[in-house]
Amino acid sequence: MFKKSVSLLIILTLVFSSFVYAEEETLTVDKAIEMATEDQSSIEDIDDGIEQLWDLYYIYKDAKRQVENTLDTIERFEELYDKKYEDGETLDAFEKMELEGYQMAFGNKPPHYTGQEMLDNFIKTRDLKWKTVYADIQKTKNQKSTVMLSIEKATRDLYNQVVSLQTTLSQQEVYLGISKIQHEQLLLQHSLGQVSDADLKNSEQNLMILEKQIEQIGINLDTLEMNFNSLIDAPVTQKFVFTDTVDTLTVEPTHKILDEYLEAAIINRVEVKNARIDLDVKEREDSIIKNYLKNELVTDRVNADIALITATYALEQAEATVIDNIADGYISMMTYWNDYQLSLESLELSKNNLADIEKRFELGQVTQTTVDLTTFSVLTAENTVKSNLRNYLNAVDKMDKASGNGPAY
Repeated sequence: MFKKSVSLLIILTLVFSSFVYAEEETLTVDKAIEMATEDQSSIEDIDDGIEQLWDLYYIYKDAKRQVENTLDTIERFEELYDKKYEDGETLDAFEKMELEGYQMAFGNKPPHYTGQEMLDNFIKTRDLKWKTVYADIQKTKNQKSTVMLSIEKATRDLYNQVVSLQTTLSQQEVYLGISKIQHEQLLLQHSLGQVSDADLKNSEQNLMILEKQIEQIGINLDTLEMNFNSLIDAPVTQKFVFTDTVDTLTVEPTHKILDEYLEAAIINRVEVKNARIDLDVKEREDSIIKNYLKNELVTDRVNADIALITATYALEQAEATVIDNIADGYISMMTYWNDYQLSLESLELSKNNLADIEKRFELGQVTQTTVDLTTFSVLTAENTVKSNLRNYLNAVDKMDKASGNGPAY
């Protein structure tokens, strides 16, 4: 009788939940991610920044061309000057006019610059400034590629947290229903003098504690759902029906070995990519500056050397950080996988135990309370399997992203 009551309670709970959510929008995790990533102001800000960098890049490229024209002019001046004054050759009429024009602009002789003057007046503009801005554009683009993935990661994580807490709430509500039925049994037994006042009081207190726990879970769930709505830019009071991202209890492992994740991450992660871009720029700058400044103690030479050392160290640190992140993520992912496998074994034991208890109940060897609690243990074991599987699949997704552009695990 009571077993049927418990089953009916569970069915009514599910029916009632369906009725409550009948007019609410069903929200899948993919739809949630779509809502969270559309019309992102952060992307617009990055695009604006990239556009400004392009404007600066074109300014520097124009300056580069002007400097190149100036250097070509000086080189032509030297050529004509040497032809006339050093080699003693006769200039044609056009060359004479050309040389006179250069002399009016630069003086009687071609200008000669020190390495520092060449660097300051021409080389920095011709070779360095535009390249630095172009590198900034590439780094910003790389960073942009991780923004959407970071939002997707945060959305998926929070979605799973909501599903997990909803499952916990439903589970506890079922347990409350079982506890109430058991309390009714105690009331009847108490009236017959079969249960002490202390046992009845203890049952009442346990019910109160359980109800308070459920109330707090509900409050936490409301807060979590409001935070989620804020993340996907939905009204904070809007209610959604969340669908579990786990639709089966058994899956094959989908993760890769650690070395595959490490090899991919060292190539793909934005932190490493951008550090390599910085290093390439600094190596190039250092090489160019050394061509013009032979004294190792000159300020620009020292600064270039320091910048190169700093960029080299930054790349090493970026690679080390990524390696640590992938290693930690892999441990976390494998922990979830092991937890999932163990929970499957526990579920199987719970099912076998329930089958045994039901047989013993039919023989009158155990009470209905034992059957109810064993049934509930199967439900709990199933939810644990789903939770561990949900965590594992989410971890695999995070590892795939962490070994790509990012974000970090």
